[in-house]
Amino acid sequence: MYLWSYETIIVDAHSLLTSSFPGPSPNFRNTVIEVFSDSEFRIRDQKDLIVAKILTKDFAYVPPHRVKMVHFMMIPHQSLPHIAPMMHLADKLAACEGVTCTIFLYKNLLEALPTDGLRDGVHLLALPPMKGPPVPMNPLANGEALGRVVNEYFDKELLGAGGGIEGKAQYHCLISDLLLQWTVQAAARLQIPRYILCAMSAFAVLLILHHPKTKEDMERPKILHWPNIIPGPLVSTFFATKRKVEGPKFVINSINGAAGILENTFSELEHETIAELQRMGVNMIPVGPLSSPVQPTKNFKGHSNENFNDVGDECLKWLDEQPPTSVVYVNFGTTGFNMFSTEMVHELALGLEGSEARFLWVLRPPPGLSAEEAEQVLPYGFEERVKGRGLITRGWAPQLQILEHRSTGAFLMQGGWNSTLETICRGVPFIAWATYADQPVNIKFAADGAKLGVMLPSQDVRTGLPLRVDRHDVEKAIRLVLSSEEGNLIRKNAQNMKVAAAKAVSPEGSSSRSLMSFVKGLQIAEEHRHTELPN
Repeated sequence: MYLWSYETIIVDAHSLLTSSFPGPSPNFRNTVIEVFSDSEFRIRDQKDLIVAKILTKDFAYVPPHRVKMVHFMMIPHQSLPHIAPMMHLADKLAACEGVTCTIFLYKNLLEALPTDGLRDGVHLLALPPMKGPPVPMNPLANGEALGRVVNEYFDKELLGAGGGIEGKAQYHCLISDLLLQWTVQAAARLQIPRYILCAMSAFAVLLILHHPKTKEDMERPKILHWPNIIPGPLVSTFFATKRKVEGPKFVINSINGAAGILENTFSELEHETIAELQRMGVNMIPVGPLSSPVQPTKNFKGHSNENFNDVGDECLKWLDEQPPTSVVYVNFGTTGFNMFSTEMVHELALGLEGSEARFLWVLRPPPGLSAEEAEQVLPYGFEERVKGRGLITRGWAPQLQILEHRSTGAFLMQGGWNSTLETICRGVPFIAWATYADQPVNIKFAADGAKLGVMLPSQDVRTGLPLRVDRHDVEKAIRLVLSSEEGNLIRKNAQNMKVAAAKAVSPEGSSSRSLMSFVKGLQIAEEHRHTELPN
């Protein structure tokens, strides 16, 4: 079988598999190619149409009915918001013929995740704990520490004295988290291509790549105009003021050091953004929405959540008793309230109270507080005043089941991309109090661009400076989403996007085809490396 060679993405055609082209065919070489979708081409004038993305005009010989095995090394940032989509991506990759995946995780994190939902082709490799003094609690420091552990593993287990790959665990492609820039060098050591899995919106990636390169540029920031979004230097929201120039460099270097970006999004949601990135030369591969096929049974300190099931049952039973689309679900994630002052928590609580809406609040006070201090996080008398219409739990709650429940009418969250996609996939409008990193940019796109929710005025989009959100802002947003004409339109948009998200990951959906093309391209490239051209 003759195919377009190295780095080609192709779907098998019956005419080729039946050896209709026994040798390099001039007719095939000169066939007219017609664009019929964003990333695919149709070849005309053949009995059996094939779908291909043509990157070169050389022929390679691939024996019929053979699929080259591809083994993915997958290294997520070692935190649940980054591990979850990586595990789901591995599960989807392993569903492809000839694919196996190995995910690198610290042993304590691996033990906190059940593996019952994973396919046989997904393997989890336990890394030894970090050595040396404790690492500061920030993503970059944790990522660099992970790099030291992984490179030590490479030296001991994969690379011989001559630097060559040894043993049975040969890898063909590395997929790493966007934040792990050191994997550029790791892939080079293993002599394999590197792709990155991006845990933020494609719109956020676009803004990062437009970030000012110098301090002088910061004085005259480039204004990026985008449909339905207020123009402004939104990219400045990513980093603290003192790091506005230096901060994004590691992200840009990570992107530039990748063969492509596996983006946790789908074309129906971010069509214009994906097209613009591809126009800029970025190999953007939408494979989402991704949500984990497994859920943690312990927190990351290794302590069992003893009331794991009881709290979840309590939440769902309470929701069963509420009217349809009447409840505001409030959850700021595992680390969300680390960014909130006591004053901010009080304003949120008083806004919920003033809205007179029903609510379910999963409240996780900052770690290190005593039981008495944790009780004082909320305003005095608040729980008594909202008794009956508000349920507050300080444990774990089954978020996906809550979002799918008929009583849930809105999700009040912080704006991380995982949570944003989870609420989009369930057709629930959001209210976002975005405070740091990519959150304001994700939400600015999803709220103003896609009209799927409301963003609290936590940031001046023209300057990037924080604004004070008070109880009246919270109350106003809740009333808008639950009981206004604008809220009805947002809910309709959310329901339509839910359908589009499900379609994208269906067997013939845009993200499924994109992922399959990615895998086929690697398999053909790998076959090309080991097969000589016929005479």
